[in-house]
Amino acid sequence: MAKTKRKRLLILTNRFLPQVGGAEYYIRGVAQGLAEYFDVDVVTPRRDNVPTYEEVDGYRIFRLYDCMNPLNRFPYLGATTLCPSLVPRMLFNTYDAVHCFPALNYNNFLALIAGQWKKMPVFLTCFDAFDYLGLFASGQYTPETIDQLAVSSRRKGWLSRFRAIFTIAQRETDMLREANPNTFLSPVPVSVEEFQQPAAPEAFREAFHIREGRKIILCLSRVSYIKGQDLLLKAVPLLKEKRSDFTVAFVGSHDHEPDYFEEMRKFTVEHDLQEQVFFTGIVSRELVLSALNACDVHVLPMRFMNAGTINSETWAVGKPVLQSSRVDPNYIREGVDGMTFDVDKPESLVEKLDYLLSNPEDCQRMGEAGKARVAAEFSTQYLVSRYLDLYERYGQVKP
Repeated sequence: MAKTKRKRLLILTNRFLPQVGGAEYYIRGVAQGLAEYFDVDVVTPRRDNVPTYEEVDGYRIFRLYDCMNPLNRFPYLGATTLCPSLVPRMLFNTYDAVHCFPALNYNNFLALIAGQWKKMPVFLTCFDAFDYLGLFASGQYTPETIDQLAVSSRRKGWLSRFRAIFTIAQRETDMLREANPNTFLSPVPVSVEEFQQPAAPEAFREAFHIREGRKIILCLSRVSYIKGQDLLLKAVPLLKEKRSDFTVAFVGSHDHEPDYFEEMRKFTVEHDLQEQVFFTGIVSRELVLSALNACDVHVLPMRFMNAGTINSETWAVGKPVLQSSRVDPNYIREGVDGMTFDVDKPESLVEKLDYLLSNPEDCQRMGEAGKARVAAEFSTQYLVSRYLDLYERYGQVKP
């Protein structure tokens, strides 16, 4: 019997391998998962001096010339890209569906136009509907007033053309649904397989000279004002009045906002916290996994955040999450798989940190409850199944 010809899916993204980050990790997992059902082409601007074509993990990568980087200067880190050759690729190749990431942009506009011409369903996964960092930096909005932001009529017009839209924040789900009723909240997944062999916690302790028996409060994220690391740092002197058996590890790049980082460094010195606090800068993926396994509690003190993999990765290693009230959506079941604190009340963070460090049995119970949720609700396999269902429902595309 002749082998059935598989349907073809084009994944269009603004960044992909070899770039590394939360969005790239998400899209790579999705591409690999969908490649089990479709012939998958990932199309992306060429940002590094790497081959324009590769085959990886069962799918193909096409890196296109970017008009916004006309001299091919690499690495190119610009947020804005435009690849006109995307249009003939879509017009002269037979794709059954197109899935765009990570927001509205010029290339996704081109995909919508070409898709409409070819009567091809086009879907969107939106990580951030707006350039929030730019809006905060301009002073137009603050994390406290961001809920006043609205989608313009022009953007609503583009959004309405997608067959369906997936978002990672409840606020954006509600906002974009006004433009496109087929808008759905979807989790940010983790690769469960990566966590089946736990990383050795000793590697992180040894790398940063944390003595055995000392409790570790982890904060894993790029150091940034909206990530709120200063809120956790300012809680340390208050927690130190209650106990001294802990270390706070800020793990992640700290060169994006040097003035903010310098203020944190000064605070650490002025309050004599050098024995309690340290900053790692960028570390390897192996050390990230080791840090998650080594910590007693993972704190997400964000002033603003669309939920990423950071929650589910913490749960995947069986550790509890303590997050701010501004993480969206709030997946925490209070006291079941983690806790939340009021971002406007520092004492709330101190009280819950002290409770978790004083009750390791509760920490273990919450971590195990979170771990059970990951396979059922936050795995790449679960997300892929959601995508397949909505491809069929709104695009009439079934593998």
